[in-house]
Amino acid sequence: MLDIAKKVILNSRLFIFLAFFVFFKPLSFYYYDFLNKICNILMLVLIGIIDILYIKQCIKNKKISKIQIYIMSYVLILLLSTIMGTKDFNFFIKVYMKWISISFYTEMLIKNNLNLYLKTFSNFIFSITVINFFSIIIFPNGVIQPNGVSIYFLGNDNTSTINLVLGALFILLKDYYLYRRMTPISIIDIIMVTVSYIITWSATGLVGVAIMLLFILCLYKKNKLNKIFNAKTYLIIAIFAFIAIVIFRLQNYFEYIIVGVLKKDLTFSQRTFIWDNCLNYIQKKPIFGLGVQEFSARLEKIGIYHAHCTLLNVLLEGGVLGLIFYLNIFVQIIKRLNKYKSSEICNILSIGICIYFICGIVEVFQDSQMLYIFIVLSYYIKYFMSERIGGNNKWKKY
Repeated sequence: MLDIAKKVILNSRLFIFLAFFVFFKPLSFYYYDFLNKICNILMLVLIGIIDILYIKQCIKNKKISKIQIYIMSYVLILLLSTIMGTKDFNFFIKVYMKWISISFYTEMLIKNNLNLYLKTFSNFIFSITVINFFSIIIFPNGVIQPNGVSIYFLGNDNTSTINLVLGALFILLKDYYLYRRMTPISIIDIIMVTVSYIITWSATGLVGVAIMLLFILCLYKKNKLNKIFNAKTYLIIAIFAFIAIVIFRLQNYFEYIIVGVLKKDLTFSQRTFIWDNCLNYIQKKPIFGLGVQEFSARLEKIGIYHAHCTLLNVLLEGGVLGLIFYLNIFVQIIKRLNKYKSSEICNILSIGICIYFICGIVEVFQDSQMLYIFIVLSYYIKYFMSERIGGNNKWKKY
């Protein structure tokens, strides 16, 4: 029975497409009880099957991927923080089990049939981008949900940034790996993402799009300075930017750009006040943090929905210990990427990580599904280091 399930889960285009639709459940579905419940049930079944298959594979091979150990170590730190703090185990299971299963599934697909995975997941990303794009075109101010909240298909303008921008980079990665060039689907997807954030005028989305476009115009297939423009440099820049903006508030020196161009205030729409509150709570529990919690429950308890900054949110929930284990994930994948930093595939993955951290300065993207896909892709970059021999399907590793 498990062998049949494995064959379907890893080789069926339709199943892979629908599975990722369940994992990437559009935020608009949360406001429709029936759709939400159906997706949640399917997700639980999917998580169970994927986890069982992955564990069986680990037992058979007598080893587990190190990247999964790094991810699960971070998750265990958050579990410990939650046990000592909020005790919101329902939210913990709902969010973090999904993360782990997405990383398991991505790893199995890469190892089983990389071409099929790249094509199917690219089609999925393109499909949800199209739907979200037309929801913005038709309803520029968003669709009113049953509770009165106005959002687009994938959510509000900021929350969809990482999935859409990194999704566009994923399609570009697929294009380069399979065809060594950008295809129309990649160009159209990039245009739709760019236009979407121009219409909604999301500062976070525009920053992500700007970095992506600069990469495509200046570095894609032209990165001769990979000793400077690489994942390690991007991570260092992102950490310094976090310290400069969130801790020392150096954005006050760039009033013309923030206020004049982006039409935002220097508090980033009151985010600096949220950061100050978060820093106060972090000082109370600096080692383990407060633990994870349903956002609405946290808002009611301490007046903070989330930290409105990814690294600050990691500190808030997992403390210094959580931040160390979280950053360790990226240190490990950067080690892998650095082995192939002259590769365009490496450049695409690296700029994706850069966008995640830069945009994450003012938003919490910890729970972005695309993040864990990019983490696993980066760790297994060696599977992309191949070239087609002639016109056949053989691949030569190098």
